[in-house]
Amino acid sequence: MVRLARILLLGVALLASSGTLWATCVDVIGVSGWKYLDSRTIVLYVGSRAYAVIQVAGCIVLSTSQIRFTKTFICPGDSIIVDNMDCLITRITRL
Repeated sequence: MVRLARILLLGVALLASSGTLWATCVDVIGVSGWKYLDSRTIVLYVGSRAYAVIQVAGCIVLSTSQIRFTKTFICPGDSIIVDNMDCLITRITRL
């Protein structure tokens, strides 16, 4: 019984350390626009309210970029399309 508890505790610790258990995900169905912060960071808006900050890797975001979502519910590790290039979402902060 003690051995099983240790194995379960180790499994939970591994999941938590990988970030999958605590990742912030957002629903982008209601997103009405976005604002450029820097070449890797955008702010998503729902109406006039800032909703989430997204950081990406693998591409450069410009203030004139076209952004498309590949899914309606996005998490770190998913991708978005920026100017027809696949970009990895590295961090999402819900506001």
